[in-house]
Amino acid sequence: MIRTILGPKISDVVTGLIGTCGEIYLVGGAVRDHLLNISSHDFDFVVKNNALKAAKICADRMHGSYYALDQERGTGRVLLELRGESIILDFATLASKGIRKDLELRDFTFNAMAVDLNAPDDLIDPLSGAQALHDKIMRPCSASSFENDPIRTIRAIRFQQRLELQVEESTATLIRSAAPGLKNISAERKRDELFAVFESAHIKESCLLLQSYQIWDEVFPYLSDLDQLEKVPRHVHSLMDHTLQVLDYSQILVNHIKGNQVETDNKFVKSGWEILDEFQIELDEYFAHPIHSQRQYGSLLFLAILYHDLSKVNIIPQEVGGKIGFPDHAQKSAEIFSKTRSNWALSKNEFDFVDRIIRNHTLPLGIQGTHEARSRRELYHFFQRSQSAGVLIGILHLADILATYEDTLTSARWEKARETCRTLLDCWFRKYNQIVEPPVLFTGDELMKEFGLEPGPQIGEILMNIQEGQAVGEIWDRKMAAAFVKQYLKKKEEDPK
Repeated sequence: MIRTILGPKISDVVTGLIGTCGEIYLVGGAVRDHLLNISSHDFDFVVKNNALKAAKICADRMHGSYYALDQERGTGRVLLELRGESIILDFATLASKGIRKDLELRDFTFNAMAVDLNAPDDLIDPLSGAQALHDKIMRPCSASSFENDPIRTIRAIRFQQRLELQVEESTATLIRSAAPGLKNISAERKRDELFAVFESAHIKESCLLLQSYQIWDEVFPYLSDLDQLEKVPRHVHSLMDHTLQVLDYSQILVNHIKGNQVETDNKFVKSGWEILDEFQIELDEYFAHPIHSQRQYGSLLFLAILYHDLSKVNIIPQEVGGKIGFPDHAQKSAEIFSKTRSNWALSKNEFDFVDRIIRNHTLPLGIQGTHEARSRRELYHFFQRSQSAGVLIGILHLADILATYEDTLTSARWEKARETCRTLLDCWFRKYNQIVEPPVLFTGDELMKEFGLEPGPQIGEILMNIQEGQAVGEIWDRKMAAAFVKQYLKKKEEDPK
């Protein structure tokens, strides 16, 4: 069994460490996935002695990288590249007197199975996890499992969705009882589990489970306010349902980009895919380089979607441009989201990225205007504000329109949304050097030297105006930029205000 799960190379190296460790057990997810005929790339080993030493030896022998995850508790990690795949091997020291007791302290029975490398063909299954897995039932290892570590309440949803498991009412009751304990869990641990949920196959259903198990309010500050708005102008759904539908459509669109097709009869979704297909190569490259290696762009988009309309509950709808809307709701929703910074333990760049999605998701009308210069100007300013988050805003726009109108969506309105998305993607991916960031014609030092200017805010203002002129198509070269500067300075001289 061990050689089948690990493969011969890893199996030979780890088995060769038995003398160093005394006892070595493969535990948890890899064993579970083997029973489900799912390949694993993440292997957890529990050893009796010398876990850190074993990890270091394994890394050296397999030309991998070694990290001490927890020096005090004796936990080490090995990162490998094997046959073009990334592999993680974790070595931990037995937390109790024996492997069976150790397994009983784990989260779910299907994760409480092990294989002893000294007896590689025998399954150690003290809590009948294999039977529960066969019966498609999720059971905790003990009645106190969730209370002992409330983060398992979120993990339960991930496993329920991923493995299509049934949850007995007794287990659901334990989850609800333990959910308030999440307030005492570190932001980092909650972040990791929630982002794992964001990367699940059915994020909308996962959010509904979070609500059902009374976890929602514990992990998403302020989002319970979405329930306050049942009727939203121009929307077919309540605000909460609209938000979840935008999540669902966004996941369908992102999955298409990643090659994970979803069966649908929705003609509008299919034609939305066609727009994304036009930029498939560029989108593949974009999604391949996230801000943080542990969190995908799609997950950051989903977090933004949860908060993107939240401020609508506090805004009185008004007529804007002939339509009933919520003035400045994007800006105000971003301000609410900013209050949750400490809850997410995201890097500054990640948090700012999510903020830019929320803050700029209401797109300027002029983007699709017939006046080319005005449209280019709007695009320039939009991407100055949103930067690379503007790509995801294009995808969000499609999902938002789908969720807003559902069956009442007209072909004309959808075509406008498609063209808006195409315009944003085309601008970022194919007209970046024309509109988003034209080539520099003057540096600040050159401006000061050529026009005798002093350092100060005026230099930045001139440079921004030159760049905007390039984006619009009014300034083409350095000669035209110099003429602009002269005219700008003349006006300032005539009217210092």
